[in-house]
Amino acid sequence: MVTVAGLWFLGGATAIFCPLIAGQSIPSSWREPAITIPRHESIQRAKAAIDRYFSTLPAPGASNLGDWLGLSQFCIEMADFDLLTGQDSYKQVLKSYIQAAERIQPGFADRFVRGGIAFGNAAARAYEAYKDEDFLNYTVEAWNWGRKFTVSEENINAGAISVKNFTLQKTCGIASMTGGTFGLNTTDDTLLDSWATGNFLVLSASLYKITSNEAYLSAANSAAGFLRSYMYKNQGLVVSAISGKEEEQCRSQQDTPAYNTGIMLQGISLLKSINSSTEDDGLINDIVVGESLNSQWHNSGGILTTADVSGIYIPRGLLQTYNATSDPTLRNYISAYLSTQYNAVIDLASGPGNTYAPSWTGPAASSFDIHGQSSAISILLAGIPLANGTVTIPPSAPLPDPTATSFTLSESSKTPVASIVGGVIGSLVFVGGVATFALVLYRHRRFQERQRQEHITSHMTESGYNGGHANVVPPRIRIDTTPRPRPPPSTTDSTVLSDTTMTLTSSEQAEIEFVARQRIYRRPADAYSRQPKGHWEPPPAYASQWAP
Repeated sequence: MVTVAGLWFLGGATAIFCPLIAGQSIPSSWREPAITIPRHESIQRAKAAIDRYFSTLPAPGASNLGDWLGLSQFCIEMADFDLLTGQDSYKQVLKSYIQAAERIQPGFADRFVRGGIAFGNAAARAYEAYKDEDFLNYTVEAWNWGRKFTVSEENINAGAISVKNFTLQKTCGIASMTGGTFGLNTTDDTLLDSWATGNFLVLSASLYKITSNEAYLSAANSAAGFLRSYMYKNQGLVVSAISGKEEEQCRSQQDTPAYNTGIMLQGISLLKSINSSTEDDGLINDIVVGESLNSQWHNSGGILTTADVSGIYIPRGLLQTYNATSDPTLRNYISAYLSTQYNAVIDLASGPGNTYAPSWTGPAASSFDIHGQSSAISILLAGIPLANGTVTIPPSAPLPDPTATSFTLSESSKTPVASIVGGVIGSLVFVGGVATFALVLYRHRRFQERQRQEHITSHMTESGYNGGHANVVPPRIRIDTTPRPRPPPSTTDSTVLSDTTMTLTSSEQAEIEFVARQRIYRRPADAYSRQPKGHWEPPPAYASQWAP
């Protein structure tokens, strides 16, 4: 066990003073970053893959539906297909299987809290596609399931939550633990889980989008605030879990699987779209660039090599961002990345009978694999709006320019940012001193990153975004170095991107001065959340029917 507070402060300071390098092109090493097939063909490919998966399912009336968690993701994919194409091909199928899932696990209760929430996300997508009230009812039922395991302000005040048998940790640092969702449906599981919290964020935001009920927006804001304050590190990395038990003193699990990144990106981007806000633009860009250039998750051709459920969540999160942003630079960058994955799946992972292998770098599928099929469907769906004739993807499109984002300081964030910056450099008046100190920190950071390859390569730093924590007092967090069980790591090529040395120009030094005066996107959860006290109940129309 070690304390990481000092490391968080160093990351925040570096975030303030590292120069922003604009104009970096999409990596030339990315394999085929454009989809050239026509839209109708991309639709046919996606439907064929979905139908192949569907052919393996037991009938809805069966006593065992097989992989319950996997079925929830497949239901989301069927709904997404109809949303993307304007069809209702899978409406009755979805209704039958979501109903069957609730019959087998009443209230969508499962050992993994995220499983029931995921069926709610499937129902929400189905409601958006078909406007059928049955799907909305299932969505609310699943939300009530997730809400029982999500820490509210009332739980924090009481120091307890009914589904757990221990005293709650109220804060780590200055940020409240409000908004975190426990991972397991057991009374003694203490871990607030990124995966579950991200799913609940997506579900809450979806319900607000559908109903305009402020209770759901409050829940979404709380979940987003928790993820920002405790789970997001920097450069697209999202840690797995932090303890919600007081006696464990903010113990955390610091592994950073890519699927956590995907679900957080989806939730934050969806929240941005319904709020019409630019507050999270810096965070979103940081996640997009950090994920796409992570050399531990990709091979030298830019192809995702995790060969796990990240292949479901990363494309889904990026497609949500693509739809939420109006920034053409960011859209082109996402298009190039998703197109690279799409072409790899088609060329290297597809097998006979519309089957797909889990590895997108090959070899091709020789038989049906449920996990490979579901991941492939996710990227095939993401390719539909990017197909030839829909989007033009310039291969050399620049990365998003962080200086184009306009930041506004809120009253709650002025003092922390000013105090931390002042503590590092003394005064922002001495511009020359700022630039000199920034250069020293920048060179030192670059040297450290070359020494530890578990972090993102230098290309992420050059993208212009980094995961600062400058306006949050570092929480006292202890790291549990024992990772939770994960799928076996990919054995495919994971070549580290080359480091590139740079000489700072006068314009880049000016950018340093600009950054030193900007708002860092990280905010304490309780400062950001708009959740009023006592407003965690679902809408009155559903309260009696779906009581938690």
